[in-house]
Amino acid sequence: MNRSVKAIAFDLEGTLVDLERAHFQAHLDAASELGLHLTLERAIEEIPAFVWGPKIEIARSIQSRRRKDMDLYHLLNRMKHFYGKRQVKAVLT
Repeated sequence: MNRSVKAIAFDLEGTLVDLERAHFQAHLDAASELGLHLTLERAIEEIPAFVWGPKIEIARSIQSRRRKDMDLYHLLNRMKHFYGKRQVKAVLT
């Protein structure tokens, strides 16, 4: 069987689809769900790890500003959930 490849396409996360905004908005959505309503500008200013820091540090910062009794791993899962929704939306638009 002799097949030739006509084309290959791949994305290096940001080359074709900019997912940076999806990451940021997912963190803001998770914070909002806890009652902590931040603008992107305020989050960047108040949460040092917000821009490409480890997600665990972002979650800890959100947790410390809102509900210290909130399970950290639940918050991380909510961030992941919102990112998945935003990622699909970014790819489809």
